[in-house]
Amino acid sequence: MEDLLKAVVMGRACRNTANIKNRQPIGTMYVKASWTLPEYFQEIMEDELNVKKVEFTDDVRAFTSYTFKPQLKTVGPKYGKLLNQIRQALGEVDGNQAMDTLNETGVLTFDFDGQKVELTKDDLLIDTAQKLEGMPRHASTHAAGVVITRNPVDTYVPLAKNDEAVVTQYTMTTLEELGLLKMDFLGLRNLTVLDDAVKLVQRKKPDFRLSDIPDDDPATYEMISSGRTSGVFQMESAGMTGVCVGLRPQNIEDITAIIALYRPGPMDSIPRFIACKHDSSKIKYLHPSLEPILSVTYGCIVYQEQVIQIFQQLGGYSLGQADMVRRAMSKKKAKDIARERDAFIHGDKERNITGCVANGIPAETAEAIYDEIYDFANYAFNKAHAVSYAVVAYQTAWFKCHYTREYMAALLTSVLDNSDKVAGYISECRDCGIALLPPDINRSSDCFTVEEGGIRFGL
Repeated sequence: MEDLLKAVVMGRACRNTANIKNRQPIGTMYVKASWTLPEYFQEIMEDELNVKKVEFTDDVRAFTSYTFKPQLKTVGPKYGKLLNQIRQALGEVDGNQAMDTLNETGVLTFDFDGQKVELTKDDLLIDTAQKLEGMPRHASTHAAGVVITRNPVDTYVPLAKNDEAVVTQYTMTTLEELGLLKMDFLGLRNLTVLDDAVKLVQRKKPDFRLSDIPDDDPATYEMISSGRTSGVFQMESAGMTGVCVGLRPQNIEDITAIIALYRPGPMDSIPRFIACKHDSSKIKYLHPSLEPILSVTYGCIVYQEQVIQIFQQLGGYSLGQADMVRRAMSKKKAKDIARERDAFIHGDKERNITGCVANGIPAETAEAIYDEIYDFANYAFNKAHAVSYAVVAYQTAWFKCHYTREYMAALLTSVLDNSDKVAGYISECRDCGIALLPPDINRSSDCFTVEEGGIRFGL
């Protein structure tokens, strides 16, 4: 598994770096890739970048911006408002909802100690907080971003230090606009769990490989559908378990949709998605041309790729133009969104966009499609990312279903530093009928191991 990751992940990274001068921009958008690596990815990444003679990399700086609710807490004490009063009063207030209310009515009302408190737009506290909105609050290091350059990084961009890490002073957006290659290397504990589980299975079946796992195992999907998801990647929260029970996934496509939908915003469409899956008569399309694009998600727009396909196939956009519109929608760029509405419906000769009307779609229908796209594009998920997570989720579920002791031993080893999770997984082992054997100086290893009688504690 490690060799495969080295060959595929790092090989692609280096090929992309070698061809960086040949990449053609579409506006200010450049290709960006994300790769998920095991927990020990830093060692693999550094080793392979050196082997491939990719000498110049640095971490990427990120900025946290002020938002409305934290601003009130920050600014309040400066104007004689007691900090603890502000915190208590705003405790149950949704920041985005508060801003919408303030913009619509000019007054923000909330309760404090049984009394109604009102703040208006003219209040100095509100005025100052609004002026600070969007300004950088503090600098940090991007969780996974690495910029890769042909020459020393400081010949392209200024550098700085965050603690001991050398980072670019520019954020990822600016780096992409400059044409530099920025990649995300994500460390994922569950890949290490899978690797350890494979090794435990190989003690009994030396020829076993992760690639041997079938992707259509009925027993695995039945286990997920019944809610036995403790320890399964992405599926073990109470909310996700409930969705699995309601949806009853039958394939990787269903698991992918669950991962994409279970987030703030898309969660509102989960009931419709489940209803349409179980009753095809409830699936509705605004136009027949949407069916080939949305059939896999039962008529719902779930993925960013679907948004791009709609613009390309119905509106006559190129793939690059369609993705630029998706980006504008996700960032709520009002001017671009308004301009693209007319182009999507009636076309734009200057950009060689034919438009929906020219493709036989009525203007009223095109308007409704655009409105639905806009509603979903704000939180549509990248399918490539969701599929990658779905595959890992399915593999962890398959191991739990068919090699329960080996998988739970690997899982327990991965959370040794978290006593709460160890206790939770020990409880799950008992629910699965697996005995937890005490440490033994003659039998225990440095981690949890599998024995005939159950799982042995490590020393």
